[in-house]
Amino acid sequence: MLLWKYIIFVFNLLALLKTRTLGTAEECEADNKVNDIVPIAVGIALLALVVVVLIAYFVGRRRSRQKGYQSV
Repeated sequence: MLLWKYIIFVFNLLALLKTRTLGTAEECEADNKVNDIVPIAVGIALLALVVVVLIAYFVGRRRSRQKGYQSV
């Protein structure tokens, strides 16, 4: 069954390359509704993670100097 689908795909591809014409474009309703909430939320979460890591790094450095550890 998969072989037949592949053969039909190749046949359609060869027919497309031979005619060098594409069908008419269709506008999809889902393409017009762009939701920017998810990328913004991910960006904010990553920014918060970077800030937390930087704060933890600087707090750890300050505590290690206060305890009198020798720097390498």
